[in-house]
Amino acid sequence: METTGHHIVLISPESWGKNLLSKHHYAKFLAENNTVFFLNPAVGFSILPFGNMKIEKQVVQQNLNVITYKNVLPRLNHWPRFIRQYAYKIQAKRIARFLGCKPDVVWSFDPRRFQNQQVWQTKYTLYHSVDIHPASDEQQLIQTSKMVVGLSDLICTDLRKKGADPFQTSHGCHVDVTNKEQIALPGRNTLKVVYTGNFHRHVDYNLLVQLAQENGQCDFILIGPTTPSNISTDSLNQADLARLKACSNVFMVGSVPGDDLHKYLNAADICLVLFKKEFEVVHHAPHKLMAYLASGKVILANPMSAYRHVPEDLVVQTEQAQIPQRFKEIASSLDKWNAADKMQFRKKFAADHHYRIKIHEILGKLLA
Repeated sequence: METTGHHIVLISPESWGKNLLSKHHYAKFLAENNTVFFLNPAVGFSILPFGNMKIEKQVVQQNLNVITYKNVLPRLNHWPRFIRQYAYKIQAKRIARFLGCKPDVVWSFDPRRFQNQQVWQTKYTLYHSVDIHPASDEQQLIQTSKMVVGLSDLICTDLRKKGADPFQTSHGCHVDVTNKEQIALPGRNTLKVVYTGNFHRHVDYNLLVQLAQENGQCDFILIGPTTPSNISTDSLNQADLARLKACSNVFMVGSVPGDDLHKYLNAADICLVLFKKEFEVVHHAPHKLMAYLASGKVILANPMSAYRHVPEDLVVQTEQAQIPQRFKEIASSLDKWNAADKMQFRKKFAADHHYRIKIHEILGKLLA
């Protein structure tokens, strides 16, 4: 079957907004050849049980529509299973009626909603897991999905324990690696270090502050939300925020549009991944890495199990205690680390994992 011309409902645990994760990028690239309905998490619940869901649609680009709605019951997942399943069946039916079409494909990234994919009454259902979740959240999704996709060895091993036979594929790259657009980064130093992402409690701020204090010849540019956003309910605590602001060579840019992120990375010299040791499993395959690789610039990171076998020319990984010294070595020999051949190697890796390629692989397998 062709992988184009379909009506696709994409269920995301993170709402549409300024910050884009894999779910958002899949939606954008799927919409190039299909009609996509990006289903935001429910916003509240109807005043009367099984009452008005207040379904609304926002067109964000051609063929890409963001759908918001209310649940028909409060605290829906806390009800007994038979009531919960009936509620989700009602909701799916009403959403499909609002869309004016029966979905050809339902692509779910959310293990906590519509766990019984049969409520959509379509043959082609997909559960795409990019995190490790409790079995209670995923078991029914696995059983009622035609295809299960896992992000990494770690996630696929966990899915197999729950009875799945997952198709494994890494995060995708949304950037055209030939795009050389840049934006002027803040700071007076010529050497620019960029860290992108959600600045929550998992980031190793002790290490980040240490790097900034010990490397005054570098400007550290932090790109991403520090307060609750469309991708997280966490905030950067005030003590860590104060320590970062006290460093004259640290610049907090905040969130930037996902389609503009490459302009910042193209202007960088070094890209960072710094998670606390206790959260390395959670962030074993960070989404930011593909965007970093697309820039071609050297990446210094804590160990990430999904990339444990890659060469240092792709990603330099080292334990937290050694990162300050490795940083100094890299910063003092950028001509070596950002040599043309090494940058091309990183860019090719990113290009080989573009979202268009991922979509062709996944949809092709699902619809076969």
